[in-house]
Amino acid sequence: MSRRWKGKMKTSYFGRVNSKAFRDRDLRLVSIARSAKYFHGERYPALFPTWDMIHMTDKEEYEKAYREQILSKLDPMKVWEDLHDAVILCHESMDKIEKGEAFCHRHIVARWLEEELWLRGIDVEIPELRDDKKDLKKILLNHKQMSLFD
Repeated sequence: MSRRWKGKMKTSYFGRVNSKAFRDRDLRLVSIARSAKYFHGERYPALFPTWDMIHMTDKEEYEKAYREQILSKLDPMKVWEDLHDAVILCHESMDKIEKGEAFCHRHIVARWLEEELWLRGIDVEIPELRDDKKDLKKILLNHKQMSLFD
């Protein structure tokens, strides 16, 4: 039997949290990117990909390397305890990820934590931080309005 753990952890990218929609929110922002030139907040180096990984272009190869070289060396309970109330950040935008133009390790971390904690009887969900107004507008613009006469 698993228990539901209500953490506030989310994933996002630097561009989103720097937007007007999020600038004044009280969020604990934590970079898990090896390089973040304009970010001066908290960093979590244990989750940084290696430089070799950053240059990989194959998504499956990247995930395999990241899990083997980074995540396998970490205790998921410790990572969760450290970051359960954070928004973990890297560079890739959701638009590029959804179009298949990019992939990112923040989602690998989120899935790893969800999987590993579930095996320990702890049910967590780590969603992407969203701008509800912007996302709703995007959905409405992409949705064909139905007519009574179609």
